[in-house]
Amino acid sequence: MYGSSTASTSSPKPAHAASSSSSSSGPTTTLATLGYFCIYNPDFGLTDETQHEQLLYYVARKTVSIDAKMRNIGLAQGLVNFAR
Repeated sequence: MYGSSTASTSSPKPAHAASSSSSSSGPTTTLATLGYFCIYNPDFGLTDETQHEQLLYYVARKTVSIDAKMRNIGLAQGLVNFAR
């Protein structure tokens, strides 16, 4: 399983926010969000032609092409192999 998340410690002020120096409230915190979540099994799809069979489940907030999904799986496999 592998997912992508992003986090930020400060966010820009809204366009309607006042820009006076006396009303500074400091940095705000933005919570992390999950960009996509996938489950893959490297035991399936052992050849390049059947590599897409490794993908068991994939969900994202926006539509993602199969090529982008496979790049994400490749990144996850690289991280797992590096950690071994």
